Amino acid sequence: MINRLEIKREDRWIFCGDDVNFFLQENSQIKKKSFLLRIYPGITLLLILGFFKLVFLYIIQKISNTNNELYDHLVFETYESHMHQNYFKFYNPDKNISYRGVNIFDKKSYTSIHWIPLKVLIKNLAANLKSFKKNVEYLPPSFFNLLFRKAMNSIAPYSYLNALFSKINIYNPTIKVFTSGPYIAGCAATSAGLETIYFAHGFSVKFFAMPAYSSVVVYSDEERAEYQSYLGHSKVSLFPISEIKEMNQSIIIFLESRDDWLPIGDMSGLITFFQKKQYKIVVKAHPYNPDSEILQKLSKIYHIDVCSDHLLTGIEVIQKYKPRFAAGWTSTTACESLRSGVIFISLAETTNQYYERTIYPMAKRCLSWDREKDVIEHATVDMKNYIADLKLIRSR
Repeated sequence: MINRLEIKREDRWIFCGDDVNFFLQENSQIKKKSFLLRIYPGITLLLILGFFKLVFLYIIQKISNTNNELYDHLVFETYESHMHQNYFKFYNPDKNISYRGVNIFDKKSYTSIHWIPLKVLIKNLAANLKSFKKNVEYLPPSFFNLLFRKAMNSIAPYSYLNALFSKINIYNPTIKVFTSGPYIAGCAATSAGLETIYFAHGFSVKFFAMPAYSSVVVYSDEERAEYQSYLGHSKVSLFPISEIKEMNQSIIIFLESRDDWLPIGDMSGLITFFQKKQYKIVVKAHPYNPDSEILQKLSKIYHIDVCSDHLLTGIEVIQKYKPRFAAGWTSTTACESLRSGVIFISLAETTNQYYERTIYPMAKRCLSWDREKDVIEHATVDMKNYIADLKLIRSR
């Protein structure tokens, strides 16, 4: 079995990704054995494909308008704008620190930063091919095939980005990189020696390998412990959340991003349960689905308050309404609620695979509407019961 703590930072791009973690969970008894006859054709194909992809990136950068202006921060972006919003919220709220956003999935975006000579790109490709061969040549065929398929897509962008970040480190060594996920770019930045800060968007899923981040910000204690153990340093912190002191007799229901993921029957039962106990019902639509048809149906059937400010994050809604309960599915609002002193009720099925994927133990840290209605009933009786059940959820 491969020891993930022994994988060098410059080799982690080979082993990152959910698919690698899934494979190793299902195939825990990996034994090393030489398969040289299979390795060399694969390396040759990887060299040919990687070379032509690098040449394409080289041509793109020749066409792009490169901008050598120096910045204090480099922010990795994706096509989903919400993915990097925590950067502006916690690190640069007034945007008075100079920064540059770069879309890691847009070739024209990351090839327009600096011009990289083709000779340098090919040298990086050769070094990464050598590392790939060294790491996979003794792996069984099934695992090799998985890593080979991944490398076919990643070795060229990784080689380019590693060369790019190495150049940035020469001209601007104090720059800080901020990322919320794309691991190929994260591996390239950390391998080049740039200070790289990872700030989570959503729960962190269980992983086999990750970039060697300089520091990490996550939502839960469990995630913090996992990253500290893996990274080997203590620069892992939690997003700041304060506990609510005075709660209202209300419950906030956070909807999902798609209506077809929402079982209206469970929500109807939950709303009826709490309305009978004279609770105010507040419903917050997902930012991706502000015109939810499910929300419109619920508004016609029940007397509910709708949080219409779609720009508010989950924790901002919790801090604004100060509810006693929150409810939803598998989102970070579960952890944000608990850290605010609010009991979270999960409407997700107990067989939901996301429960097993996340480092945060969802099943322990919330009450299941499906299985624990008796505990929810107990918590609504009075504050003494509520506090007792809150302690139970936090400690079990």
